[in-house]
Amino acid sequence: MSFTIIEQATPRLHRSELAVPGSNPGLFEKAAQSAADIIFLDVEDAVAPDDKEQARKNIIAGLNEIDWGSFSRLPTVIVCWTWGAAA
Repeated sequence: MSFTIIEQATPRLHRSELAVPGSNPGLFEKAAQSAADIIFLDVEDAVAPDDKEQARKNIIAGLNEIDWGSFSRLPTVIVCWTWGAAA
């Protein structure tokens, strides 16, 4: 077995967070150019229920087409539980 020593990355402070509604792709480019430490493209709280499907498509297109520079892209899966639902 071999071991590789990996140099530890310099810690980065996350002082600012920018939430961008997935239903408004016109804001994606502006967000990518911002000085925010974290950007998340929101498809839950900031999007009307009838617009969520299109918002998901907008986010996928935005992640593939826009230059996000040094921002990490971290997909988040949100699981919703309904009280009283059968398992």
